[in-house]
Amino acid sequence: MMKLGKLAGVMVGIAALSACDDGKVENVFSAQYSASSSSLDVAAGSKFAVPITVKNTSSGTWDSKASKAPVLASYHWLNADKTVLLLDGNRTPFAQPVKPDSEVAVQLGVVAPKAPGNYILQVSLVKEGAGWFEAKNVKPLELAVKVK
Repeated sequence: MMKLGKLAGVMVGIAALSACDDGKVENVFSAQYSASSSSLDVAAGSKFAVPITVKNTSSGTWDSKASKAPVLASYHWLNADKTVLLLDGNRTPFAQPVKPDSEVAVQLGVVAPKAPGNYILQVSLVKEGAGWFEAKNVKPLELAVKVK
């Protein structure tokens, strides 16, 4: 009789293999972010775009149009003390699939908090249904934002 732990491990392995067309398990959770500015001033409640560059340092291709587990750019809002105010920011898709070792410029669509103050905009990627990249040890990009 197979122990539950071994059965769960086999099921996870099968699920991971079935997530890739060619049977190879690819790790998409590796990225580097950059921005031309580390601080922003924005109006309370405004919609704005933050130009960022994202490099795919993983072994897998990021596809925002994938029907299963697309990879998208997004963000979190934090207080100055890093308390999370908004976990799930708007999603911004990549215009085309991003292959390993490729860089892409993205105009990240963001909505500012409604209350004036000093905040941290934490930029990250998310693989829908699988998790946020920072939860997989990918350091997010943090920008200081003054909301007026």
